[in-house]
Amino acid sequence: MRKLMFILMLILSLSGCDKDFSNDEIKLVVDGYIDDGGNPVIFVTTTLPVRDGATGMKDIKDHLAIFGKITITVDGVTRVMTATPKSTLLPPYEYTHYSLTGEAGKSYTIDVTYYDLHATATTTIPQKTELDEIWTEQITDSLYTIKARFTDREGKGDHYKFFSYCEGETYTNYGSCMLGLIDDADLNDSVVEATVYRPVTMDTRSYSPYFKKGETVYIKFCTLDEDSYEFWKDFETQRLGSRIALFPSSNNIHHNVEGGLGLWAGYGASFYTVHIPE
Repeated sequence: MRKLMFILMLILSLSGCDKDFSNDEIKLVVDGYIDDGGNPVIFVTTTLPVRDGATGMKDIKDHLAIFGKITITVDGVTRVMTATPKSTLLPPYEYTHYSLTGEAGKSYTIDVTYYDLHATATTTIPQKTELDEIWTEQITDSLYTIKARFTDREGKGDHYKFFSYCEGETYTNYGSCMLGLIDDADLNDSVVEATVYRPVTMDTRSYSPYFKKGETVYIKFCTLDEDSYEFWKDFETQRLGSRIALFPSSNNIHHNVEGGLGLWAGYGASFYTVHIPE
């Protein structure tokens, strides 16, 4: 349930823990991205009120905005996106447009309408930076970590992030790798060596940052703009600082959605497959 819980964590952290949450305060929550060379992918929900009593799956499903209208505009051309069922994703659908692929340097504006709710957001895809090398290192008899090396571009102001998932997982959403966000303002050398950890899960008691022997790991390495970097910095800081994964904080997370909450991100993305030794 990584993707759905990610959305709920975003909702709750942005909305706080006010028991007097009213219907007038319901907002759209956008979780979307477009990769360089990839189709746009957008998930849309509405905020879930925090109230007394248990919240069941039926309550959550009622907040999936499957029948909304989303348009995406680039180079003055506006296209309508469609909601497509995807059983390997959670939520089990995505809004996309299969004839549109992202291009570095271009800006993309989305317009989201769901009943009387409306939100917009704009992002630009930065130039990608590919990894120079990626390899595994053994930690114990059965656990490995993944190492990566890349060259930071000249000048400051570049941001990088790792996402991953493992073959055989129920859902194939790329998860945010723990400690996988890099700001070149913190770098002392243009050649950067980073450790790729497993994404944090909801089951924090059994979570391990390492990968298991024999696993196949799919890695997405991205450059990202300032808005996306600020979002992920806030999100990771609050998640790592919280003892309860579903309620990371009552503080606001940076977002770039006008009229709603969430993130619409352009990524200069490159993809890698790593086979952990048997």
